[in-house]
Amino acid sequence: MQPAAAVAAFQGNSGHRPMASLRQMEYFSAVAEAGSLRRAAQQLGVTQPTLTVQLRALEETLGVTLFERTRSATLLTPVGRSL
Repeated sequence: MQPAAAVAAFQGNSGHRPMASLRQMEYFSAVAEAGSLRRAAQQLGVTQPTLTVQLRALEETLGVTLFERTRSATLLTPVGRSL
């Protein structure tokens, strides 16, 4: 999926299903702001594995990678930044 199509799907404007859930969008935003899965999970009151599963489901729904995951940080990809 091209970045513009991913943005449209994320926003619910793609005209086809499936669509990102409100919870997935909340999780995406929290990780993007925190820059860390661990910190975002703590802020959201969920476990890190729960957060990871939801983010992977979001990425699968959109057909793009939203985050680069390293040992020390979780960084937005260019597509992730466009959202």
